[in-house]
Amino acid sequence: SPVFDLLPSSSQRLNPAVLQPVLTDPTLNEVYVISTFKLHTKSSATIFGLYSSTDNSKYLEFTVMGRLNKAILRYLKNDGKIHLVVFNNLQLADGRRHRVLLRLSNLQQGAGSVELYVDCTQVDSVRYLPRAFSSPSQSPESIELRTFQRKAQDFLEELKLVVRGSLFQVASLQDCFLQQSEPLATASTGDFNRQFLGQMMQLNQLLGEVKDLLRQQVKETSFLRNTVAECHACG
Repeated sequence: SPVFDLLPSSSQRLNPAVLQPVLTDPTLNEVYVISTFKLHTKSSATIFGLYSSTDNSKYLEFTVMGRLNKAILRYLKNDGKIHLVVFNNLQLADGRRHRVLLRLSNLQQGAGSVELYVDCTQVDSVRYLPRAFSSPSQSPESIELRTFQRKAQDFLEELKLVVRGSLFQVASLQDCFLQQSEPLATASTGDFNRQFLGQMMQLNQLLGEVKDLLRQQVKETSFLRNTVAECHACG
């Protein structure tokens, strides 16, 4: 899967000539944006965005709002209006380094979806989204990518655009394990080991929940037995 490094310091930074087919390809169903950053507590920042360099209008923008524990994805709809996708209950501005993965699916076909993963865990999913713009209204040269600028306590360590590919493959770029959609037979040994480790962790978590449930049932059974015994004693 093509991977484009979007950070200004990268020699492979996305350029307008590459951006045009990415934004207008009608067969492109899956686009991923992965980022790694740190924001100080309760701060707000726009992590990345695509804008018109002529009138400053938005095509796509991802913003963290630390005081509200929210993140907002804005994108230009096919009718020329901006649509907001709001992710709630997020701790992304807490002085710690976070890995974020955005999965954008079928936005140009309509009834699209956005999935948000934070630190290797899916935290939100929004479906049935309105259709995004089919092509920029201006030339590719007038589209500008802006990224978060480093500050005293804050930094953007990674920002990449991945075109197509499976969720498992893209997540592995951030050393994350997520459920693989392809058969295990096609996976490499390293991928298999990561998947096996992830499944064992999930199994351990499930067993822990079962143990807690059994403990609760034992307590309830003991309470019921004692209650029945007291009733017999009273009778």
